[in-house]
Amino acid sequence: DFTVAYLHCGTEYQKQPNRYQRRMADSLHRAGCDLILMAHPHILQRMDILPADSTAPKSLVAYSLGNFLSSQVFRDSIPKDIGAILQVDIVKKKDSTFIQNVYVVPTYTYWRSNHIGVLPVVKAHDKPDEVIKLWAKDKKRIRHAYDDALRVLRGGMDSTLWSITDDRYRLEW
Repeated sequence: DFTVAYLHCGTEYQKQPNRYQRRMADSLHRAGCDLILMAHPHILQRMDILPADSTAPKSLVAYSLGNFLSSQVFRDSIPKDIGAILQVDIVKKKDSTFIQNVYVVPTYTYWRSNHIGVLPVVKAHDKPDEVIKLWAKDKKRIRHAYDDALRVLRGGMDSTLWSITDDRYRLEW
């Protein structure tokens, strides 16, 4: 009905998917995979929509969603403290199963002396009083994540396919 592939591949800390990741996504797409998720780079990489054709469905590819909860921090201009939660609404109607909606919640991992936490970037940026008391460095990283995450995730996609809905990004499917 609906095929999801999850691969552990990619080059750590590289902002763009490597050749192997792109080739694997293309091969899985041509084999009929609907949703292709990859992990290993530890930073956000772009998402792609691979178009349907006579032999393959339209496929969503997330090359890397970065770190969710990690001890890796921003260092040497590598945004290891930024990640994303992907929400894909999958619907089954009669003989067809398909993606209906795609949402992405960019996240920021912060450190305190007694714990590590994860914040939703859009909410922390737009409504900081509704999240924990933020340190100056956290505010700066959240501003960076707010400005950069959408640009990274959409890659070369038409920017009109993306919007901010509530506290997350929406990809027009």
